[in-house]
Amino acid sequence: IKRGEELSISYLGEEMLQPTAQRQWLLWRSKCFVCACPRCACDEDPLRDRACEGCVDKISRHWRVVHKPAVFRREEPSTSSKAVACVKQGTEFSTTGRHQETDEGHWLEVIDDDPRKSGWMLVDASKLGMGRLIEPCDGGPVPGDAVLAPGLLRKRLVNRALSKRADDRELRWYDRHGLEDLHLPLGCAARRVQVPKAEVTAPEKTGSNCSPAEGEKVEAATEAGYPQGANNVESPPHASCAVEDTQVQRFEGFARFSAGAWSCDACGRSGASKDLLEAERSMTEVAQRVFAVGLPDQPRATHTGVKGLVLPEEVFVLSALRLADDAGRLFGRRHWIWQLGLLFTVDLDLSLIRYTYMKWDSVYAVGTASALIEVWDWIASLDLSQEPGLWLHSRAQRLLRELESVVPGQDDKDLFLSVLEELRKRVDQCSPPV
Repeated sequence: IKRGEELSISYLGEEMLQPTAQRQWLLWRSKCFVCACPRCACDEDPLRDRACEGCVDKISRHWRVVHKPAVFRREEPSTSSKAVACVKQGTEFSTTGRHQETDEGHWLEVIDDDPRKSGWMLVDASKLGMGRLIEPCDGGPVPGDAVLAPGLLRKRLVNRALSKRADDRELRWYDRHGLEDLHLPLGCAARRVQVPKAEVTAPEKTGSNCSPAEGEKVEAATEAGYPQGANNVESPPHASCAVEDTQVQRFEGFARFSAGAWSCDACGRSGASKDLLEAERSMTEVAQRVFAVGLPDQPRATHTGVKGLVLPEEVFVLSALRLADDAGRLFGRRHWIWQLGLLFTVDLDLSLIRYTYMKWDSVYAVGTASALIEVWDWIASLDLSQEPGLWLHSRAQRLLRELESVVPGQDDKDLFLSVLEELRKRVDQCSPPV
């Protein structure tokens, strides 16, 4: 903070992680003014990023089988074609980069050391009643209950936390009819890739990069040698708390929403269908209310006692996870609804461990910790005035305490320890000053 610089606060909390229109509506409703800060005035809205279908060259070449117990590899992209191999869950493999869309779903061409076993594998068999079969390895999830990919949040909870098979009851918050026709091909879904720091260039100094808090007035003091205005910040305020490593996380293959359409700078693809915009609008209206419902926090519950604790109903939780799954399938991993769905999942897991008989296992714990890390990376990429630790530090601390007693299995010990080390590193480097 420069001498003479005005200090200000935001009127919003986690609502800052919602799109421009929702933030402005909340401020108008609660404070009776239309926010015109640089972030709200910017034409682009990074919270509405969508995975670009045109960046086919960015489709992952490394995949993993997540369907149990195994998946067939076919001679041609069809389930009626001859099976050339049976690939067990957890097996990793490489593709040629060729892909094909059929009535059954999205197929990828796979190469094998044995040419006789090379062929095609179906990515998602939802149309056949089987669900997701394979997932990308690049910055993606791991097998089993640790999988936190679009379309699998609800299934993960049902498989792990519910004593009986969940029924199909859902709260009809929005029309899901026809959503499958708008789903992204899995290969175009969001990917986090590790890039050397030297390759990551600093963002241009625009209003969309150095964003002040909503409703705040930003004026640097002229006597400090800075011109008045909102673009005085030379780097994101959380830069000093960034994870120090030779690698940094960066999102690729996304189209930015601006002027009523999604546009990708990498491939030049631009557009937005009426059905897709309508689906986003209806899901946004639901998400800004659903994910604003806080799960019980530990201190309050400790004082009142578990007996009188009111937890969300099962049908509400399952419908909320379905909402996040649908958003992830429609828009990819950088869309705000998917990210708040991950945050909801983290809070839900912590509550289930605290107030039910559910116990951690190492695979499920990796999924929860990975979700928190992904949200951390996403918030950091938005270049807000606030660092990710503002929202995530206490959650991360609590999760680390919970996982201290978890004994990982031999097969997933390395993964468990690496994920916890990554989370612990962020907590240590972003601890608030005393």
